[in-house]
Amino acid sequence: MKKNITKFLFLSLGIICFSFYVWSNCEVPSFYDKTNYVEVKKEEISKEVKAHAGIKKKRLFLKTLKKKKSWSFYSGDVFRWLYRNETIYVLDDISHTVFSYDFEKNKVIKKYGGRGGAPWENVRVFSFDVIGDYLYTLDNAKSEVRKVPLQNETKVVYAEHVDPSFWTGSFIAPNSFLILSEDHKNKNGDFFFFRYDAGSKKVHKKKSFANISQVNNDDKYLNIAYEGNFWRNTNGDIVYLCSKAGLFLIFDNNGNFVGKFTTIDNTKAPKVTEKHVGDYIVYIKKPDVAINYTATMDSNNLYILSLKRFIRGSKNLVIDVYAVNDGKYKYSMEVPNVNRCLPKRILKAGDKNIFYIVYNDEDMSIVKYESK
Repeated sequence: MKKNITKFLFLSLGIICFSFYVWSNCEVPSFYDKTNYVEVKKEEISKEVKAHAGIKKKRLFLKTLKKKKSWSFYSGDVFRWLYRNETIYVLDDISHTVFSYDFEKNKVIKKYGGRGGAPWENVRVFSFDVIGDYLYTLDNAKSEVRKVPLQNETKVVYAEHVDPSFWTGSFIAPNSFLILSEDHKNKNGDFFFFRYDAGSKKVHKKKSFANISQVNNDDKYLNIAYEGNFWRNTNGDIVYLCSKAGLFLIFDNNGNFVGKFTTIDNTKAPKVTEKHVGDYIVYIKKPDVAINYTATMDSNNLYILSLKRFIRGSKNLVIDVYAVNDGKYKYSMEVPNVNRCLPKRILKAGDKNIFYIVYNDEDMSIVKYESK
């Protein structure tokens, strides 16, 4: 009896020690949705870790981030944010409200929109910009582009329905937008970009993603494998960055395509297949290792943060810096985690050496860094 108890105690102690070892060595970002957790095969983990180790040799860590200040953010979720007119503007995708925010005082200055049916209200805003004294929003549920004054949002300059309906887009000029729309007639899920002029409602020549990016046109579900977001700097340079693949497209300030570029980690897009579960269709990505690229821009550079989960890899993530004019890699900066959570969004304060980084821990921590 005593031997059995001793064995049980040793076994329990072993399990506890092993659990603590795994917990202390495996960084699991708390911001990943539970639906993103997947069972990864050992050989896939090995490939990812080896790739990560190999990439570190090629990266040039020329600058570091020095922490200046931190605080908790309780005003919603930072889905998109911009630095314009010496002010930070945040899009909360829960309330679909855009608001200006004083991060130094941790205080909301003014709110715009919100969910509703009024001409100045939103259903699902996916992209926005602030130019001069005006707020521009792209509501993909309404398929609508809108321009309102920052001083009085109820005085809508225009709220115009776009046909064909769109997924997301970017501001180009006071009455023009670069729009991304899906091609529902195309069986491989290809999508296209076009310039839309408000007022005239003119749709300029559509550019196929598969053609300009030169990806394998035989792949299916390109709209899932290469989904992404737009970023724009104050010079008007626009970048479309894929969320799940290490690929970005650069457009000039007129919405003309400049070129296709790959990130230094050169992550391949997942292969997407469909599976029928009862009356539902589930799209399966392989491999699915919880990748989600995000970025920020200044006048000269594109800063890409790769939210890549590595088992027993580096505890920190990396911001890779690329030239906006030619897409060439320049250098990297390591980004520390906070409260054992990895960064979720990054924002550069224009051409200042200041970065704001949001972490999706329990306190929704925001940290202000200076790059040196």
